[in-house]
Amino acid sequence: MSRGGQIGRLQRHYAVSVSANWRVTFRFEDRHAVDVDYLDYH
Repeated sequence: MSRGGQIGRLQRHYAVSVSANWRVTFRFEDRHAVDVDYLDYH
């Protein structure tokens, strides 16, 4: 899991590599993952 380097709408989000270019991104709010998304980073 990584955090950082994100700007704009992904500030304060974490990212987890899934496979190849795909990442699951999310942020925590009151110990719960919210704004979960599955993104192609290329």
